Amino acid sequence: MFSVSIVGVTDPDDLPVNIVVTQILQDESVAAPGSGNTSPDATGVGTSTAMVRAERAGPGTRRIYFISFSATNTTGQQCTSTVPVFVPHDQGQGFTPVDTGQRFDSTETNF
Repeated sequence: MFSVSIVGVTDPDDLPVNIVVTQILQDESVAAPGSGNTSPDATGVGTSTAMVRAERAGPGTRRIYFISFSATNTTGQQCTSTVPVFVPHDQGQGFTPVDTGQRFDSTETNF
């Protein structure tokens, strides 16, 4: 598992912001053929850091995680967003991931 932190979120009034991961989805099934039969593929919902599994289905299009989060400043104002994080098909080969359009809960266990 690799740690993913949400960075670069700023408050227009320069107030500190607290980041909380609210959901982690992926575009390959947790039980996809060639995925290593391991689950969950991610953890960290409710914390400031997501942990994602650096593997993908062998015949797949390169796994993309979609990490949703909320950012709350010290006065309680909040915004939400989602950032994509991908696992390349081959290390260092420069491949661009292809989003399948499907969404699966990365935190789900599949046994």
